Amino acid sequence: MAVGNVFGILVMLAVPGQDEIGVDLYLLGQLIAPLATSIGIWLVGTVGRETGSIKYPLVATYVAVIFFIYGTFTYGVVTFVGNKNRML
Repeated sequence: MAVGNVFGILVMLAVPGQDEIGVDLYLLGQLIAPLATSIGIWLVGTVGRETGSIKYPLVATYVAVIFFIYGTFTYGVVTFVGNKNRML
């Protein structure tokens, strides 16, 4: 779960802000971060003999990021939701 969270936050921090380039790319960073989070969850979840699809973490993180964008909860919850669906 920590790897997915770090990947997602890293992508959000890598997107430049409005004061740096003059264009507000906040929403772009918020829409790319769940992909990175899902990749992190999938990478950790497929270590060894375990295999699985990236589809469930991807769908779960994109559904949960809607609540993050509206300020309902923190990004750690987005990662947790994606990770819980990985265990199904």
